[in-house]
Amino acid sequence: MKTVKKLVAALLCAVLLLGCFAGCHEKGATVATVTLDKKEFKVPAGVYLTMLINADSEARSKVAEDLQEEEKDTEDINYSKQKIKVDKKEYKFYDYVLMRAKEMVSEYLVTAYMFDKYELKLSEENESAMQQYVSYQWAYNGNAYLFEPNGVSYESFEDYMKVNMYYRSDVFDYFYGEKGEKAPAKADIEKALQEHFAIANLLEISIKDKDGKDLAEDELKKIADKIEGYCTRINDGSATFTDIKAEYEAETKTEDEEEDEEETTETETDTTESKPKDENAVVMGDSETSVSHGSYEAVKALEVGKATLVKGTDGYYRLAIKQDILADEYYFTTYRDEVVRIMHAEDFNKFIADEAGKLKIEYDSYEVDYLAPKKISYDTYQQWYSDMMSNYGQ
Repeated sequence: MKTVKKLVAALLCAVLLLGCFAGCHEKGATVATVTLDKKEFKVPAGVYLTMLINADSEARSKVAEDLQEEEKDTEDINYSKQKIKVDKKEYKFYDYVLMRAKEMVSEYLVTAYMFDKYELKLSEENESAMQQYVSYQWAYNGNAYLFEPNGVSYESFEDYMKVNMYYRSDVFDYFYGEKGEKAPAKADIEKALQEHFAIANLLEISIKDKDGKDLAEDELKKIADKIEGYCTRINDGSATFTDIKAEYEAETKTEDEEEDEEETTETETDTTESKPKDENAVVMGDSETSVSHGSYEAVKALEVGKATLVKGTDGYYRLAIKQDILADEYYFTTYRDEVVRIMHAEDFNKFIADEAGKLKIEYDSYEVDYLAPKKISYDTYQQWYSDMMSNYGQ
């Protein structure tokens, strides 16, 4: 009976001449299955489609990048005729898409298995964060216009994101968390914290005029001299950073800001949330961190405790006083997990890929053939993107 239903569905698709997946596919179909520890783990058609579309988008990006490097035209690319080179191997475009989709399937399944095996559970905080993130990606980042017209429901998209991001993150923490079997030593984390993060007291002065243009050289010199003067006073002990900050703010405060301060009343709150010893300290990091900052490298190179002029390339000159990030346990505690991810993300990804490669996955050949990447349509997404860019005046 099931075979008959599939044949009827296929004939209906042919009659309607539909070029996409939506509208003529058996609801709840399973594309891939694996049995581990006597338990079945499945990939539903909607989740597989999400992976297939992601793999196709990745392949298109690779083609465009290769053509740009070769200084070839990237307009109106016929992707079906393109080849993709990976690790010195060359693949036909759709062969690569299918290969990548199946790699995603295997990693999805091994992640779901490990999450179940180690009896992990998303915290209420992560569950809430996931729902907000997925909702934003779907509604505001254009994913609804790419996935939904191709037959992917919001629920399938959410399922994929939940396992691929949030389950996977928890599995990482299981291994590399403080009590995990692969947890790095504290000394190694501290070393990496110093390599990727810095803290400093910063006083920023814009070097742009009200129209966003660079100030003239004489104005830039006045700002540099002003900051150098501040640095001298701090370094000779005649003023603290707090003194200088208050002085500068008093000089530059507008009437509107003064009125706002008069209208604002402070409300004391009872909180046990940990705070840094110096609440004026600014955390900055390199490009691998969540607090990437354009002046990070310049600040990192400074002598601890010495006020210095840093001429940023982002429209600001800064007075910077680098501090010892290890002198306050707050930073180790707050950024430990992020630092460990930077240290071991690559190792973990290889571990997942290796374990995924060991799986003996059963695919429904009909479903794989039916959900062919050549059917993916970008028309609705491209229209949304074009409208969005027009709205922003691009």
